[in-house]
Formats: sequence, structure tokens, C-alpha cells
Amino acid sequence: MRRISLLRFDALAGYARKPLARVYAEEVGWFELASGTAVGTVIRDRTDNDYGGVIFARDAKLRFRSVHVTDFKPSIRKAEVALRRAMECKILAHLTAIPTTFDHDSCRT
Repeated sequence: MRRISLLRFDALAGYARKPLARVYAEEVGWFELASGTAVGTVIRDRTDNDYGGVIFARDAKLRFRSVHVTDFKPSIRKAEVALRRAMECKILAHLTAIPTTFDHDSCRT
């Protein structure tokens, strides 16, 4: 997972955001898997002032969409670690079975 700019995130997956998300959360960091199969953002919850991560992966039509939200943490750094772990677990584990897309239904808990 590597840090990317907001401009790159917007170019890849900006359309996949929920419009009301900005009311509840502020994006504070953007990331991409080296393979380009998933991107993520760390957000600050405006109500609780804690941090979480949102993972976006490609669907069957190769469009990014939200596939997972991490647990919220007290610091940006801890949220980044949680996002990295979730991206590696939730996304990389599925790449062996699904080379280019994420099977959204197989990862529900």
C-alpha cells in the first residue's frame, strides 16, 4: 500500500464516494495497492473525532466501489495501519480467486 494524492484518488475512484459522507467525515489520507486493484482513504469522523478507513475495489464491471470500512481508531496512524491490514486481508486474499475484481458478497461478516 502506498500513499497517493487526492488528485489521483479522485481520478481512480472519486465517483464512488457517497455524497453525504462529507457531512459526517473528512478524508485525511489516500492510498493505493501497488497492483492498482484497490484504493483506500482514511477518514476523520466529525462527530467522535476518531479515524477509520474505507476500501474501494473494482467490481465485475471494473468500477471502483466501497467494499469495506475498518474499525475506528483514536489516531490517524492507527487507522492507516488498520487500513493497510484490511486491504491486504480483504483484497489481496481475493486476488488469487478473482484476478481483477472483488467479489463483494464473499467478504460480508
